[in-house]
Amino acid sequence: MSAYVSIGDGEAGRLIPHPLRSSILSELHARPFTAISVPTRVLHFAFDTSGARAQTDRANLAEFCTKRALQPPSSTEKHHRAMFGSTVLRWEQHSEFTTYTWEMPSDPGGTPFLPAASPASSR
Repeated sequence: MSAYVSIGDGEAGRLIPHPLRSSILSELHARPFTAISVPTRVLHFAFDTSGARAQTDRANLAEFCTKRALQPPSSTEKHHRAMFGSTVLRWEQHSEFTTYTWEMPSDPGGTPFLPAASPASSR
């Protein structure tokens, strides 16, 4: 495999990979997908946490975990998983956004998406 990609003829079509390409791809693939048993309800939220918002978000997650006697993320962690009861929270902080993925059991014989995920959505 060569160190560059050709998209045309001659030097004009030659693309050289960025020096950080390997480390970026390694970081992306370091976060494996979670195996999920069915039936399971999954709620996935993404928030803009660019700049100073990232530290505020991390502090809020740490407080959330601490109040529930859960291990909070370390100051350098970029992804964290917390289990409380039958619910799992997966938190991932990227450069400009943070995701919260909630996994919770679902009634195998029930109606999909019921009960509501929040009291506001059941009104």
